[in-house]
Amino acid sequence: MTGSQERELWGALAELFFLDTEPEDHDFERVLRLLTEANWRPERTRAALIELIAPIAGHNLGFLIYPVIGEWSGFDKADLCEKIQYLSERRARHPRWFFWLSDWYCARMLRKLGMDRLLRGLAERRAG
Repeated sequence: MTGSQERELWGALAELFFLDTEPEDHDFERVLRLLTEANWRPERTRAALIELIAPIAGHNLGFLIYPVIGEWSGFDKADLCEKIQYLSERRARHPRWFFWLSDWYCARMLRKLGMDRLLRGLAERRAG
């Protein structure tokens, strides 16, 4: 997988879960197709969402703590990817436990946003 393909997936996952619009079935299908084509496993997708994407893109929803006003149509993908790359490098320099609280909170937030639906769909596609 090239870096540009990975960045495309980061952007698609961020838009699926962290725009202040309710994702529809076709949004999930589009992201599932991209993940399947890139041969991403559910475990890798879950890790990317919790460890890299949610800590950056979750700010758009106020981490589900305070309401966001108005509809926002997208992320500056270059900025998003730059921040995700920086976080990835930062995570590589620290032990896993260093991010425990952030990972726990982001997993909790993503469960509320429907991450399990995406992961189940991806597992089904890989099995079938």
